[in-house]
Amino acid sequence: METKVLVFSVDNQQFGTNIRDVREVIAVPHVTALPHALDPVVGIFNLRGNIVTAVDGGKALGIPASGGERHRAVVAEVDGRLLGILVDRATEVITLNEEEVRPAPGVGALERPDLAEGIVLKGDRAITLLRLGELLGGAGAREARSEEETER
Repeated sequence: METKVLVFSVDNQQFGTNIRDVREVIAVPHVTALPHALDPVVGIFNLRGNIVTAVDGGKALGIPASGGERHRAVVAEVDGRLLGILVDRATEVITLNEEEVRPAPGVGALERPDLAEGIVLKGDRAITLLRLGELLGGAGAREARSEEETER
């Protein structure tokens, strides 16, 4: 079975995600900071009347900050919410066969191995395939607990 994957980079590391989860790729718009937002959320932005949660791709993936600005937002729908994952650039859409995806190594690839669906080797490149639904796993769970405690 073939799958189309959007490839993007964060601090010279390449990642990919299934194109079906991606709505669009845009230049990073004005992001309004949210007080007390949990990492990796950096704020929100307006996309044609829709509020999009802006997430720093580097922080979400456990990549140390390089100090540079992110130039693109990969807008994806994750669990019914719009996320704008701020990345350095989106480079291409590739088509993969299941046989090309190898298991993600348990150590060294990502600070959070639960994010990796697998690794694809393309020439001299290693592309880590991500599970976007897990991107805010820790933060989302803390928000849900916080809302439950507030309701009590």
